[in-house]
Amino acid sequence: MKLFIFPLILLLSFSVLNAQENEYEQTNQRGISMVNQETGKEVFIKENKRIRIKPFEGKKVKGRFKIYNQDTIFVKNNPYNIQDLQKIKRNPLVQSILINGTLYFYGYGFIASGIFFALIPNCCSSLALPLIAIGTPMVVGAILSPNLLRGYKQEKGWTYKIQM
Repeated sequence: MKLFIFPLILLLSFSVLNAQENEYEQTNQRGISMVNQETGKEVFIKENKRIRIKPFEGKKVKGRFKIYNQDTIFVKNNPYNIQDLQKIKRNPLVQSILINGTLYFYGYGFIASGIFFALIPNCCSSLALPLIAIGTPMVVGAILSPNLLRGYKQEKGWTYKIQM
């Protein structure tokens, strides 16, 4: 029963932490406003929030962003023009810790139990290879740090604007 209640509490607290704010609070905030030209949907990310960006040239960068002027943001002390970004994505810290921690924990658990079964002679040695084969992709997935939130790409009709 405890194994069922603990993940349920984690799931509920995660959803409360990621709840969206109302539009009244967004009007006086500095941040990035993204509007989909096809559907009219608007998304707002406040300044100093963690984001993951992908410029047209260069590698993906993740970190907290600061607004420099009407056209430029700083992520990890590097300037990026808002129109030179191919994709913007939220990257909340709580989600990163929960997903990466879970993948590391279970991945290394599978690998350790596979090694344990491999070392026991004449007992469950046939379980060793499948357990290690299951655990290895989990650890690799945690290293690559998956972000399950959707990204807002310019090629799919999203336009970016800095609100000051």
